[in-house]
Amino acid sequence: MKTQTKFMFIAFFGYLFLGVAIYEVSHNRLPLTMTFNLILSLVSFVLSQYLFHHKEEKITIFVILSFLLFVLFLPNNFYMITDLIHINSADFYYYQGSLRVYYKTLIPWITLFHLAGGVILAASLGATALSKVQKFIAYKKDAVLGHLVTFSISILCGYGVYLGRFIRLNSWDILKPDFIFIQLVVSLTWFGFFFSVFMGLVIYVLFWVFYLFKTEEVFD
Repeated sequence: MKTQTKFMFIAFFGYLFLGVAIYEVSHNRLPLTMTFNLILSLVSFVLSQYLFHHKEEKITIFVILSFLLFVLFLPNNFYMITDLIHINSADFYYYQGSLRVYYKTLIPWITLFHLAGGVILAASLGATALSKVQKFIAYKKDAVLGHLVTFSISILCGYGVYLGRFIRLNSWDILKPDFIFIQLVVSLTWFGFFFSVFMGLVIYVLFWVFYLFKTEEVFD
């Protein structure tokens, strides 16, 4: 296991411990929710380690199903960016007239650090996974095709974020096809289209930032 992967898993378990600790002290459920979302984001990262780590990989039914699961769970990594809406300024200060007065308590700041850290970690896991996709396809076929596939997956992730945040669908709802179909019809709005494209572009930019600064090779 490479250094970066080890760091990811150490950071994940540290985040899990901190989330539970914050909840025990403050009884705020947000850290637990963020921890659960991070667990979901780890699924796509683990699948990417299996799918795109080896140079020689036979295309089997299991590999195809694993790739579909990878695409299905990957939006969870970037969905956590939208969890930033849960930051509540009332936890940090109040007003006495026009004067802003800050609370002298650590818990809101630790919670803020936990939330922001989860967003950064989840997005990093997602960008790592996308990077592996691009490099794997570049190795197998062509670099341009790799970036085209990565861009397409980013747009799909943007749509997935929209479905999760506004339509309130979860990855495991795929097991309820009738419900999924109805909700997908409901999601067909101009706002849904523009938000999905916007979020997809954000994800693709994050991938490029990570891709340009990343030095780790996908293959041993």
